[in-house]
Amino acid sequence: MDWINHFTKDWKLKKSFSLYMIVFLIIGLVLGLVTKAVLECVKFDHLSTSVFNQPSTSIFSTIILSKAFTFLIDFIVPILIVIFPIIGFIVFYKHKIQQPIHILNDMNCYEEWEGNNQDELALASNRVIESLQEFENMQLAYTFQMNNATRKTDTLLHEIKNPLSTLKGDIELLDIVLNDKNHTIQEIIQRMKRNEGRIETYLSKLTEKGNIKKIEADLNQISILALWKDLYSRFVDNPIPIAFEKNISDNHKNIKIDESLFYEAISNIIDNANRFAKRKIVVQLFETENEYVLTINDDGKGFSKDALKNYDQPYFSESTLSGNMGLGLFITRALLNKQEIAMEAKNNHGACLELFIKKS
Repeated sequence: MDWINHFTKDWKLKKSFSLYMIVFLIIGLVLGLVTKAVLECVKFDHLSTSVFNQPSTSIFSTIILSKAFTFLIDFIVPILIVIFPIIGFIVFYKHKIQQPIHILNDMNCYEEWEGNNQDELALASNRVIESLQEFENMQLAYTFQMNNATRKTDTLLHEIKNPLSTLKGDIELLDIVLNDKNHTIQEIIQRMKRNEGRIETYLSKLTEKGNIKKIEADLNQISILALWKDLYSRFVDNPIPIAFEKNISDNHKNIKIDESLFYEAISNIIDNANRFAKRKIVVQLFETENEYVLTINDDGKGFSKDALKNYDQPYFSESTLSGNMGLGLFITRALLNKQEIAMEAKNNHGACLELFIKKS
């Protein structure tokens, strides 16, 4: 029955199925009528012979004269009319459905797909296969990018460690030499110490874990007021002026964060805002019933439609600065997720990122 498969190769499945059923129904009807005619002839010949001769007692005669044989003659046509459409469906399934389903169930062999049919199932299977091949190519490219990024990160970590050690020694020496001589200098030294410690902590975590996904958050209680004060002291001298605005009812309520990971995430956001802000950045803290909301809003051009969808995806960047790998907000999202802090992007007279911190 390959002719019917070839004849219907460009047909829709519904139309093909109808033809298969009609063809096999006709075959069943014709075969049933022919078979009935043959059986009636056999029975008539046997009865005619029995009239002129002595009735036979053979097994053949018993079968011919039985009620079952009469029933078979009467119902052979309906039986074959039912059986042959079933056979038609089996042939239709083998021709049109079996191979695409086999391919979809066993994706390891999709490259060997050479279906000639052009019905909707075959075309859909081809689209799935093409998408899988495209995805495989993208996956290979992504893996290459990740390996390249990992090598760059390892090189960067190695290059940072030496000057960081020198900086740490210089800060300690300044602290000894200038101890208690000038309050302003002491504040600068303490701020340098905090920043140096933060960088060192983060580098050590990257070095030990080798993968940001494996970093574990060390959550500790901290009051919202202490967080706000620390946030102010760390970023008050930002190159782009930052306006700090707070509106909360109880300054002594606690939250749980990993301070090193939290401030690394905030630094990434501030760095991103610095690249696009025109004149200022606004950091606001307010509260809802169950959480604190920290917003960081620059006065730049804002997020594009594409950026609103992909701002936290790896290697996505709209910055024209050389060396920007598009990992900043991707890493930020990962660091915040480890602390169960949600992040959302929107436009509010510029790009705005909202962090939702649960109340303890």
